[in-house]
Amino acid sequence: MKRYKLTKISGHVWIYSFNSLKDRPNLGYILGAKGAVAVDAGHSSEHVKEFYDAIEEEGLPVPDLTPSESCPSYTLTPLL
Repeated sequence: MKRYKLTKISGHVWIYSFNSLKDRPNLGYILGAKGAVAVDAGHSSEHVKEFYDAIEEEGLPVPDLTPSESCPSYTLTPLL
């Protein structure tokens, strides 16, 4: 199975490529001065885990906010 990785597209933004075989969308990761946010947090809990694994492989912090209807266990409190 192909391992997907994060691709840095600007100074603070990465994307996790879509997977057409499993109908999974692109996911986004934004790292700011006060925290990190996942954008479109994943298709399933397995997809979120793969995304988080890729984030950690890049040495980036796990998002402080991961909005996701399909994975409520990964939804964290936003930074105030």
